[in-house]
Parts: sequence; structure tokens; C-alpha cells
Amino acid sequence: MSIRIQTILLILPLVVILGCCPCNQTQTSNTPLSIDFSSGGGVSGRHSGYIIMQDGTVRHWESMKGVRENEETVGQLDSEVMDKLRRYVDDSGIFDLVLEGEGNMTTRLTVIRGERSITHSWSGSTAAQYAPENLQPFITYLNEQLLAFDIE
Repeated sequence: MSIRIQTILLILPLVVILGCCPCNQTQTSNTPLSIDFSSGGGVSGRHSGYIIMQDGTVRHWESMKGVRENEETVGQLDSEVMDKLRRYVDDSGIFDLVLEGEGNMTTRLTVIRGERSITHSWSGSTAAQYAPENLQPFITYLNEQLLAFDIE
């Protein structure tokens, strides 16, 4: 047998094995996502926020002194919006950040994506301008979607 054929026979199994290995990608487009996004503090101490459930259901809540009250379903995000939120989460590097800021007004963001979860906080309102720079596109899009369910 020629050296060329022997080489091919040695390399071929490696190519087949390595070519069939699963990707190292940790998330897929259908990995469940849920988000809890809130802000509050100030003189009143009142907090309010939204929860986006895995199925796109949007719930609004309010709280005084850390006890959530008046939680109600206010709408539904479609699968296209949920997919885009997943992409923003994946592209933002949110699970690699450590954000633990607080101020007179504090924003909290909890993201659960598959088996991973993280909670961040920063000083300021939910407006994207107060968010860390790499999260601003995600926060801008999130606020645009939640604006449709704005509660007065």
C-alpha cells in the first residue's frame, strides 16, 4: 500500500470524528429566555418592572419595600421579538459582566438563558443611557418592546 493511501486512511477517521463533534456554542436560538427588568428607589422607594416569561408573556409588577404587588399580565411578545432578544443577550456578553451599582434610583436586570442566570444592577433609570455601554443596544430594544405595555 502506498504512503499516500496509508496517510489518507489515518487522517480520514480523524476528519470524520472531529467533523461530527457538536459545536461548542453554548446557546441555540430556541434556548429559553426570561427577563426581569425593573427600576425604583428615590424618595418614594417604589419599584416597578416587567417580567418577560419564556413564552413571551409580559407581566408588570410594582413594589414597596421589596414586596411585589399588583403583578398582572399586560401582553405577549411574538416569537420574532423573543428571538431578537435572545440574539441581543448572546451578543452583549451579559453573562461575562459584573454590575452591582446602586444609587438613588437603581435599575435591576435579571436574565435567565437556558441553564445560565445573572442579575445586574446600576445607578439610574431603565433608560439605555444609564446602562453600561455594551448593554445599551439590548436595553434600547428591550425598552422599545416594553413601551407597548406601558403602565401609568
